Amino acid sequence: MVKNNILIIGGTGFIGRNLVAGLNNNNNRIDVLHRTNCQSKISGVNYIMCNILEKKKLSKILTKDYEYVINLSGYVNHSSFFENGHEVINNHFIGLLNIISCLKRDKLKRFINVGSSDEYVKNKSPMKESFVTSPITPYSFSKSISYNFIKMINEVENFPGIVVRLFLCYGPGQDSNRFIPQVINACIKNEPIEVSDCEQYRDFCHINDVIEAFKKIMFNTMVKSDLYNIASGTPTKLKDITNYISNHFKTQNILYGKRISSRFENDNLYADINKSKNELGWSPTIDLENGLKNTLEYYKSLK
Repeated sequence: MVKNNILIIGGTGFIGRNLVAGLNNNNNRIDVLHRTNCQSKISGVNYIMCNILEKKKLSKILTKDYEYVINLSGYVNHSSFFENGHEVINNHFIGLLNIISCLKRDKLKRFINVGSSDEYVKNKSPMKESFVTSPITPYSFSKSISYNFIKMINEVENFPGIVVRLFLCYGPGQDSNRFIPQVINACIKNEPIEVSDCEQYRDFCHINDVIEAFKKIMFNTMVKSDLYNIASGTPTKLKDITNYISNHFKTQNILYGKRISSRFENDNLYADINKSKNELGWSPTIDLENGLKNTLEYYKSLK
């Protein structure tokens, strides 16, 4: 059987690790490109260390014909331009340009780049793919310009690029600096945690559902568009999540109102996922309560 050659850039992060595990079977050969040392590697996967900003080195590495490339490189960073913004734009946009410039494209079937719900921040929810983006940080700007670049080369040069705009992905193994793990770990340690008033509504999608969405986009030959929202499609108040977690641990150490939200923040940021349902045949299957239970048990097992 002919195997798919797959390249996952940023395959050692939270989403990347899960995607590698989900694709690691007899039908696929997987290369993972990562920037820093990887402590935990998945058997049967080829790991390659390279900074995507080092274009000369990257061009010497990307010599294989890949059918599928997924770019998960970068990191969430809401710094302003005059703090760290230039570096953020380099990592997310210039890095993307380097990757696409160096790739061999003869056998490429899908190139998937990860966008962000932050691109929609000034719009009114539920957010639709047809909305004009409104970036307010270098991070959201770099994601937005990346989409427009991929859309251009898709339309003009027949490049098989697709962007997935992820809303808030969560689940076992997520980095400890993200919202849900922060609250869980504080409760486990019985330590106070400072948060905003948590009256904002957000859209949380379990990692298992996100991985299934990636698979649909990769292998569904009927994919019609260059942009899909991947989310639960259900708004959830942040306070409902913090209350659920604190009640589970029977603690009252969550200090509301101690952090000030950005004046640019959208209090209601959630997705319309009808396009993903209709065109991809994908729908989330894990509701928030079961997803939180699953996530809680994981972090409790670490202690």
